[in-house]
Amino acid sequence: MRIHNLLPLVLAWCFLSDAEATSLIGAEVPPFVMHEANPLGPGLTAEILLVAAQRLGEPAQLEVKPFVRALKMTAYGHDSLLVPPGRIPEREQQFRWVTPLVDEAFVLFTDRQRHPRPLQQDELAGLTVGVMRDSVGEQLMKSFPGVHLETAADEVINAKKLARGRIHAWAVSLNTGFYAQRVAGLDERQLVRGAILSHVTLYLAASPDFPHSEMLRWQQMIETMKQDGTLLQIKQRYHYVEP
Repeated sequence: MRIHNLLPLVLAWCFLSDAEATSLIGAEVPPFVMHEANPLGPGLTAEILLVAAQRLGEPAQLEVKPFVRALKMTAYGHDSLLVPPGRIPEREQQFRWVTPLVDEAFVLFTDRQRHPRPLQQDELAGLTVGVMRDSVGEQLMKSFPGVHLETAADEVINAKKLARGRIHAWAVSLNTGFYAQRVAGLDERQLVRGAILSHVTLYLAASPDFPHSEMLRWQQMIETMKQDGTLLQIKQRYHYVEP
């Protein structure tokens, strides 16, 4: 066969390869997605995604980025999968929501030495509350009048601020809060769990142009992993606490 007859086939293969390439993106939110090497693994939802990719015969390579950047990369990117955004109204139109992974709750934490009694929502006025920038916690706290929000780039910073008395309370997801406390070298027992601000489900999400047929493949694989106990084993390894 002549070279000029092969050219259309080569071009078709290139376009097909580009269309089938799926980028796996992780928004860094320990213990769900972790950037640094960790003996536990890449993170609870990150590991779910990587195991699913391996079983589907997809390249199991996760690109971990800071939380806000990862969300933007997926929302404005192409053929990308993302873990672990919480499905909230503010994000509803930004992604295609492939399948739920784990449930989580956003809570108010206080330090036992300074506020030993569980903090309630009607006690927030006049307090300084620590949140991670562009997180669900920040969105939730904006609805409370009279509260001063102090943002941080990650939750470990908030854990340290709470321990030092620089903030009165900390609005964070339950499992992330406990993990950040441990990473900061602080005792989990110092955290007093107060009011539940919201229940949220963490998802495997996709870029807006992600093909429906591909969504079905990933949905079916995650469901299989739920049924065969794989998800439960991963949750237990990361000390996941049901909200």
